[in-house]
Amino acid sequence: QVHENVKRTKELNQQEAELREKQATLAKQVAETEAKLKAATAAQEPHAKQVKELLAAQEAVAAEQRRLEAQQQELASKRAELAAQEKEMAKRDKDTAKEAAAMSKQAAEAARKSEQLAK
Repeated sequence: QVHENVKRTKELNQQEAELREKQATLAKQVAETEAKLKAATAAQEPHAKQVKELLAAQEAVAAEQRRLEAQQQELASKRAELAAQEKEMAKRDKDTAKEAAAMSKQAAEAARKSEQLAK
C-alpha cells in the first residue's frame, strides 16, 4: 500500500503540474482577451459582435479557470488524505515493531528459563 500511495502521490503531482500549466495558459489568454477588449472599447469600434465574442470568450476562459481551481483543490484534498494514510501506516508499522520486539524478548526469557530448568 505504501508503493500505491507513492505512485498515487506522483500521479497527483503530475496532475497538479498539468493544471498549473493550463492555468498559466488560461491566465495568458485572459490577459490577451482583456487587452483586445480594452483596445476595442477605447477605439469605440462599432463592432458590437466582436466585443460580444470577446466577452463570451473571456467568460469561457474564466469558467475553465474556476473548474481547474476546483480540480486543484480536489487534488490537494486527496494529497492530504494520502498523507494521513501514510502517517497511520507508519504508526502501525511502529506498533508492530514494538510488539515483535516484546515477543522476541519474551521468547528469549522463556529460552533462558527453559535452560535454567534443564540444568
